[in-house]
Amino acid sequence: MTTINSHTRQPTKLDYAEPTKFRFSLIKLPVEYFCTAANIPGITLGGANQPTPLKDIPIPGDKLDYDTLNISFLVDENLENYREIHGWMTGLGFPKDYKQFRDVARSGQDRFPTTNEDQGGLYSDATLFILTSKNNPNIEIRFSDIYPISLSGLDYNQQESDINYLTANVTFAYKIYEFARGNQILDTFTGDGATRTFMLSNAPENPNSLLVKLDNVEKKLNKDYRVFGNTIQFTKAPPGSTAITVTLSSNTTISVVS
Repeated sequence: MTTINSHTRQPTKLDYAEPTKFRFSLIKLPVEYFCTAANIPGITLGGANQPTPLKDIPIPGDKLDYDTLNISFLVDENLENYREIHGWMTGLGFPKDYKQFRDVARSGQDRFPTTNEDQGGLYSDATLFILTSKNNPNIEIRFSDIYPISLSGLDYNQQESDINYLTANVTFAYKIYEFARGNQILDTFTGDGATRTFMLSNAPENPNSLLVKLDNVEKKLNKDYRVFGNTIQFTKAPPGSTAITVTLSSNTTISVVS
């Protein structure tokens, strides 16, 4: 008989995901500071049924379907961000002449270096940053080769009683998206003018993955400080009341210190 210990099954993470803690950045377009809503698209795995004389047995398929990426953003008064997406879609669809397609195709290589640069300006890459409860980047969702497939209209109305700023909705298709860990603040300390060595909560696999700042001024490894396992030692003791932050860059690993 299975025994369940309720005390050992309690959650250890008590900071839950908040719907307002995000930031969206599209490399091709200036929509980051106007973005009001975004989604992590759902995925669906296809399947098949193995026939039997009785009930058919479901088995997993080998094709994964991705839902679309949906973004809402505030439109600036010059409609610059709206016209950028509108022009992008017009170039892909070239309703007027072939020159529209050639122009968007030659508009630049403005994506992550891991993507295929032969497509020029047809595609872009984007990143959805998930923030912690303290507004620090925690997780990155990286979208490869996205392009818009739908853009909502803008409705003007002289009879509006309150000012409701115009919001546009755009839907993107993309090649794939992947999760990556964003920059993570490992530790914060305060200098006292005498202490040179500080204990880190986690040991980095590579000291070059750390970003160390004193009062938001970045310091250099092996010149201003050294890392030994889970300790950091400064060449000179940080002055009193100095804010020390140790951040782990994205796409790096840490070893948990027991």
